[in-house]
Amino acid sequence: MRASDAPPSTRGIRVVAAVSLLLFAAALLFWTARAALAPEAEVQAWLERVRPALPEGARLEAAFWYRGSRSLLAVVTDGGIFWFDETGRPVGRYAGRPVPESAVRARVGEDFPDGRLVRLTPGFEFGRPVYEAVVRLEDGGVGYAYYDFSDGRRYLLVRMPPG
Repeated sequence: MRASDAPPSTRGIRVVAAVSLLLFAAALLFWTARAALAPEAEVQAWLERVRPALPEGARLEAAFWYRGSRSLLAVVTDGGIFWFDETGRPVGRYAGRPVPESAVRARVGEDFPDGRLVRLTPGFEFGRPVYEAVVRLEDGGVGYAYYDFSDGRRYLLVRMPPG
């Protein structure tokens, strides 16, 4: 049965699902591009703003913008990873030992055998810490996947066609 031959209610659901997926992909592409343009000075200014919320004596290892479903400042310390929203409010913390990045890279290779990993970033989605993987597919498309920070379990996998 072609989509045009489907009952109106089914056709509407398909259209809404397709539009929702396209909007999600557009948001991901927008934030990915914006993250590449974030100047280091902006990160440093925000880091000074959120420093009081970090544990006293924590040694800073890295800070960067995570651009997922929303913009978050990720701060990596010797005491864990912390995520702050645009107002400087803490939204998440991971103090445990994350699954090794090499295990997540292997899982990405299994999930996208036709792709090349472009970036693997610690992020915060679904109300918890995740690894966000961005993959360039052989056909020119882009793949996105989210993996649990503690055990590497996949939450979501999206394959966007080329164009």
